[in-house]
Amino acid sequence: MIALSRIDFFHAATAAPESGGDQFVVVASANAFPWHLLDDHAHDNAYRARFRDGARVVLRIEGEALAFRCWLASGTLEIDELATRWSLPTGDLCVYDVVTSAAFRGRGLYPEALGWIRRHTPSPAPVRRVWVYCSAQNASSRRGIEKAEFTHTAQCSALLFRGRAVWRHGRLPGERA
Repeated sequence: MIALSRIDFFHAATAAPESGGDQFVVVASANAFPWHLLDDHAHDNAYRARFRDGARVVLRIEGEALAFRCWLASGTLEIDELATRWSLPTGDLCVYDVVTSAAFRGRGLYPEALGWIRRHTPSPAPVRRVWVYCSAQNASSRRGIEKAEFTHTAQCSALLFRGRAVWRHGRLPGERA
C-alpha cells in the first residue's frame, strides 16, 4: 500500500495557570483508565503500551460518556503518519491522537483542552512549550488548534510504502539537517 502524508506542526508556549478547568483529568496509568467508557476496544493494547512508555492521557468525561481524549508525550514519540520517531526538544510536550466523541463535536472541546494543557502542563517535569500536529488536510483540527492560539511551525511530508517512509520532505521541529 502506498500513502502520502502531510503533517502540520504547531506550538505554543505554556501559559500561567488559571483556576477552573477541573473538567479535564490526566490519567497516567492503565489501572486508572476508564476502559468501560470506550466504545471501541481495538486500541486497548496500544493504549496499555503507551502507558508503559510513560505517556499520559487527558480525558473529559461527561456523565457516563468519554467526551474527549488526547495523549501527551515527552522525550520521543512515534509518528505513524510519517513512519518516524520524533525526539522532542528538552522541556517540550506533544499532544497527539486527539479524539472528540461524535456526540460532543462542535462544542469547542479541542481548543478548550489545548488551552487547559498549556495552562496546567500535566507533566512530571517542567514544560516550556506544547506541540500538537495534525494532517494538513484536517481543516477542523487546524481550526481548533489555531483557536487555542497555537502557531503553525512546520510541515513534513512522507511517502509511505507498506508502512515505511521511502521519501520525506521537510524537517520535524527541532530536527537537525
